[in-house]
Amino acid sequence: MSRTGRRDAHLNDIEVTILEALEGWDKFVEVDAVTATERFLRAMHGDGVRVGRLIAAARTESPKVRERLRYLLREDGRPADADRIDGARSRAGRDHALAILGRDA
Repeated sequence: MSRTGRRDAHLNDIEVTILEALEGWDKFVEVDAVTATERFLRAMHGDGVRVGRLIAAARTESPKVRERLRYLLREDGRPADADRIDGARSRAGRDHALAILGRDA
């Protein structure tokens, strides 16, 4: 998949790392989903992370990344931002993306 959204949004290394970690949650995250969610949110509030640019870049990310980023934004009390990201096209896609979080779509 071409991830031109990352380039077009001029993401920095931290922002790219967040998207990569969302993509490979099952490979990279070694703590429970609650702890991981807290850590992702802390990272998203950190210096150098521009959430608006993550949202812009999401347009060319996989359904898994888009759904997980939408989930994090909702957990952060930002449902309007979450709604700016297209979700997975199917319920099965949403279910697959969120299953590792122990959440239903």
